[in-house]
Amino acid sequence: MGSIARIENALERLEVYRDDDRRKVADLERRLAGSKMALARPFEREQELTTALSELAVLNAELDLDCGADDGALLDDTAQDEENEDVLGLDDEEAEDEDEPEM
Repeated sequence: MGSIARIENALERLEVYRDDDRRKVADLERRLAGSKMALARPFEREQELTTALSELAVLNAELDLDCGADDGALLDDTAQDEENEDVLGLDDEEAEDEDEPEM
């Protein structure tokens, strides 16, 4: 007797699940139709997007040029530092001797 009741309850739940799934399918089909209509419409802000992308390309090009200029500036600074080290006119041995404390 208990087994039959459980089977009947399971069958009733299956009907509820079926009805819920049918509602979900109907909702998804409605949303799909709306999405297809939206996809068919032209993009309203396409000109604005094209302009913004063009401006972005110009800015990126300017940044690339600036990066190249900075690299050269770093190299120039390194060369200047090397020149400043030789200002005293000391060779490497004399420079090392000056760095060591006298005993």
